[in-house]
Amino acid sequence: MDHEKDDSDRLKPCPFCGGAAEVDCVRSEGGDDPNEGGYFIACLACDCSTGLRFACGEDPIPLLMETWNQRAVQEHGRPEVWPLKA
Repeated sequence: MDHEKDDSDRLKPCPFCGGAAEVDCVRSEGGDDPNEGGYFIACLACDCSTGLRFACGEDPIPLLMETWNQRAVQEHGRPEVWPLKA
């Protein structure tokens, strides 16, 4: 029997370039950045990223990972791709 591997704790490659991604947190040396403490996921190759999430009583990383790993799927089960027009 074929079993699917549980990748819920791993980030998928970037949906735009296929590069690796990582979770990061906004930090500033002076502590004066209003975004300090915000978490995000960013592609290491093309700098594509999620929006910021702040820890307001809950760990924001699982929600960020779910958002990053989500892919648009058409009714036919294939990722939605729009053809380029010349």
